[in-house]
Amino acid sequence: MRKFMFLFIIIFSLNAVNFVHAEGDDIPPIEPDPIPALKIQSNTMISASPGDEFTEELMIKNISSFYAYNILVQAEAGGSSIPYEMEFINRSNVKSSVQNTGIMKTYIKFKIDQNAATGTYPITLHYSFTNKDKQSFTGSDQIFLKINNTQNFPVVVLNDFKMSKEKITAGENVTLQMKLENTGKLGARDVQVALTSLSTEGITLYKDSNMAYFPVFNTDSQNTLTFEFTSNPNMETGSYPAVFKVSYKDVEGNDYSKEYTCYINVIAKDEDDDEKKSNLNIISMQSPTGVYGVGQIFEIKMQIKNSGENDASNVTIKAKTPEGDTIVPRSTDTLSIPLIKAGESVPLSFSFSPTSASRTKNYSIGFDVEYETGAKLEDKTKEKYNFSQYAGVNVTNPEGDKEDNKEDEKEDEKKSTPKIIVSKYVCSPVIVEAGKKFDLNLTFKNTHSQKTANNIKLYLTAEDETEEKGNVFSPDNSSNTFYIDKIPPKGEVNHVFKMFAVPDAKPRTYTLKINFEYEDDELNTFETTELVGINVKQSAGFDTSEIVFPEYAVLGEPVSLNFEIYNTGKVTLSNFMIKAEGDFDTSGASIYIGNFDSGSSEYYEGMLTPTQTGECKGRLIISYDDTDGEHREDIREFTVNVDDAEPVMNPEDMEFEETEDTGMSKTKIILIIVPIAAVIAAVTVFIILRIRKKKRMLDNNEQY
Repeated sequence: MRKFMFLFIIIFSLNAVNFVHAEGDDIPPIEPDPIPALKIQSNTMISASPGDEFTEELMIKNISSFYAYNILVQAEAGGSSIPYEMEFINRSNVKSSVQNTGIMKTYIKFKIDQNAATGTYPITLHYSFTNKDKQSFTGSDQIFLKINNTQNFPVVVLNDFKMSKEKITAGENVTLQMKLENTGKLGARDVQVALTSLSTEGITLYKDSNMAYFPVFNTDSQNTLTFEFTSNPNMETGSYPAVFKVSYKDVEGNDYSKEYTCYINVIAKDEDDDEKKSNLNIISMQSPTGVYGVGQIFEIKMQIKNSGENDASNVTIKAKTPEGDTIVPRSTDTLSIPLIKAGESVPLSFSFSPTSASRTKNYSIGFDVEYETGAKLEDKTKEKYNFSQYAGVNVTNPEGDKEDNKEDEKEDEKKSTPKIIVSKYVCSPVIVEAGKKFDLNLTFKNTHSQKTANNIKLYLTAEDETEEKGNVFSPDNSSNTFYIDKIPPKGEVNHVFKMFAVPDAKPRTYTLKINFEYEDDELNTFETTELVGINVKQSAGFDTSEIVFPEYAVLGEPVSLNFEIYNTGKVTLSNFMIKAEGDFDTSGASIYIGNFDSGSSEYYEGMLTPTQTGECKGRLIISYDDTDGEHREDIREFTVNVDDAEPVMNPEDMEFEETEDTGMSKTKIILIIVPIAAVIAAVTVFIILRIRKKKRMLDNNEQY
C-alpha cells in the first residue's frame, strides 16, 4: 500500500510541474475561422402530377457554429427538357442572417405542364452568404421533382375544324376539313370517324363516304379528313349541325367514343315568287359497324324526309356499289316512291354482301336520290332535283389478299430468279452482353416457287466497328462462312453461328450483314444481302466499401451508417438511389444520385434513429435502372439491439469493494490520497516559483 501511494505522489508531482510550465508559456489559443455552412433539411424528393400547381416549403439549416449573413438562395433547373415553372414567393429566398444551428424557411411555387412526361427532374439550390468578417462563401444542394404522368390510354380526338366558306348560299356546296389526332400515350386500334347525324333541313353529303376507318393509329399520329356537303336551294337562313362520332379501342380491347358537332352556316336565296317546293334529305344513315367477310350480309338503313312545303313525287333512290363486283346487292338496288308528302319521313333499307373479288379494306357505297320538287321551270316542265350520299363498310378477305400475293409470286416466276432471304433469326441470349459469347440461329429460305438455288455461299460481315477492337462481332472458334449445296423451291435451311461480342462494344443495336452468293439451274450467278439486328448491352454493376452495421444503440439516439459506393460496370446506372427502412426514423437516410457514371464513386452517410427498444430490424436498399430499362435492387438486412438510455450514477450512491490486502474500501483510499496530493502539488508549485525568482535575480545582477 505504501509503495502504491509513493508512486502516485511522484506521477502527480510531474504532472503539476508540466502544468506550471505550460502556464508560464505565452502561447495564445488557436481560434477556428468563422466559416458558416448551409444544408437543406427538407425531403429532397418532391412528387407532382401533370397540371399541378403547388407551393413547396424548404428548410435550410445553418449546420455550423457561426452566424451566416446576407443569405441568398437561387434555384437552377437541370436537364434538357423542363416541363414546369418555378419561382420563390414573398422574397423567401433572401434573409439577413441565420444563427448557428438556426433554420431558414423558403417557399417555391411550382406549375407543372399539362403534358409533362414521367421522369425525375433535378433542381440545384445555390447558396451565397457571408460571415461576421464580411467574407463571402457559397454552397449548393440538389432537390428532385418527380413527375408521374398516369395517362396510360389512347386519346383520339377531332380538332382544327375548317370550312371552305364561313357562310354558303342555299344550294351551294361546302367542304369541311378536320384533323384526327392521337394525343394519348398509347396507340389505338379500329379507329372510326362516322358522320352520325345531319341537319334535317337540307344538308347532305356530296359524293364522299360518311365514315373513315384506320386499323392502327399510333400515338402522335395525325390524319386530315375531308367531307363535302351540299345544301338544298330551298333552305332558310340558319346554322345547321353536323355530328361526328369517333370510336376506337386500346390494345386491351377496351372501347372509347366521343361525339363532336360543327355547324354549317347557310343564307337563304332571295325568292321572287311564292312558289312552294319539296325538300328531300336523308336525315339518318346507319352504316354497318362490324367487319364482314365474303358472303356475309349487311344492311344499310336510312330515313328520307320531306322537309319542304310541297309534296315530292316520283322519288327514286338507287344504290351504287364499288366497281369490280366487290360488293353486290342482296336486295333491290333501286327503290321508287311515288309520293312523299311535306313533313313525311320514310324508312329505307338496302342489303349487300362482299364477294370473293373483294379485298381487306373499307368500301364506299353511294345512294343517288332524284325527285320532282313540285315547282315548275320557265318552260313549264316539272323541276327535278337530285343529290347523293355515301356509307362505308369494313370488309375482310384473307383469301383475296393471298391472290394478290400469288400475283406477286407469278411476277417473280416470270423473272426466273430464285431469291434467298433470312426467314427467321433467333439470338440467344436475346440481348448480348459485351465480352461474352452468343448463338445466332439463322433460317434461310428460297422464296421462289419453282427455281432451286445452288452452290450457296454465305458469310457474315459487321456493319459497325469499335474504336479499339475493330469488328463488333467475331466467330467463336469457327468460321463466319457457311456453304449450302442447294435450297429447293420454298425450301429452308437452318444454321447456328457461334459468335463473340467484343468487350468494348457500346450498348445499342448493331447491324449484321448476311451476304449470299449462289446460282440457279442455268448457272446464272446472283448476289444478295440480308440484314439482322443484334442488341448488345454492357455489364452493369456496383461495389461498396465494407458496410459496418451498428449492433447496439440507445433508444432515441441516432447512429451513423456510412460507406463508399463505386460503379464498377461499364455503363451509367440511372435513377440510382440508396435508402434505409425498418424500425427506425429514416428521414435522414435516403440519397438520390440519379445518373451514376461508370468508374465514378459516391459517399453515403445516413442517420438511423431507433424508435423502439429490443431487436430492431432494418434494410438498406440500393436501387437503379440498368441499360435494359429493368429496375434492380440490392437489399442488405441488418439487426440492431436497442436499449433504454442508461441512468447517470450519483457518486454518493457508488459502492466499492474492499481490497484484499487491508480490507480498506476504495472510498477511504481516495479520501486519504487526495489531500496528500494537493499538499504535494502546492509545495511543488511554491518550489518552482522560488527557483524562477532566484534565476531572474541572478540574471539581473549579471546585467549590472
